[in-house]
Amino acid sequence: MRNRLHEILHRERPSNDDLPLRVVGMDEDEAVELFETLGSETTYRIYRQLHEEPKVPRELATALDSTIQNIHYHLNKLEEADLIQPVDTWHSENGVEMKVYVPVHDPLVISFGSHEDQDQIQTLLSRVFGLLGGVSLISLIAEFIAASATSSDTTGSDVIAESSKSPASGEPHTLFDNLVGAVLESDPGIVLFLLGVTILSVSTALYLARREPSVR
Repeated sequence: MRNRLHEILHRERPSNDDLPLRVVGMDEDEAVELFETLGSETTYRIYRQLHEEPKVPRELATALDSTIQNIHYHLNKLEEADLIQPVDTWHSENGVEMKVYVPVHDPLVISFGSHEDQDQIQTLLSRVFGLLGGVSLISLIAEFIAASATSSDTTGSDVIAESSKSPASGEPHTLFDNLVGAVLESDPGIVLFLLGVTILSVSTALYLARREPSVR
């Protein structure tokens, strides 16, 4: 039975490549539902796991050290919010069905722009994430936050001590310098995230600069 399960879990599974971009405006009712759904830590962790690779509930239960029943509860929440979907069904030797879940959209972006700008924002982000190879923004942000929290645990006291020194002492390091250094050294994925933000910022600036004459 164990060998059969191992064989099933190592089958070729669907890819997360070429999933459509989803932009949700903050003024939309849909944004409230997304925040409520992902506000649960377990639901959010499952969503991150599925962005890494399509998985069946048993794999998620093992990864999160949870029960199958609990995993199904959170999967149902994600499905109702149109965040994930089953794309395949595997069967064990006992005929038990195991659905393979993937995100519906990758990346998912919450936009603070006006409703009129949604189409332009979607086009702009599609180009940016095309350059980045379709990396999931939500995963990178999570890595950024996690790495920042980890680095603050190990270096927080040193950072505070350095930043509290008087400028007259000639100490070159500041709180910002220490935090940036700790974040960049913690995970290569964060560097990619910062690169993406830079590209997005430059692209947005160019878009607004070109649009300004027409507004006048």
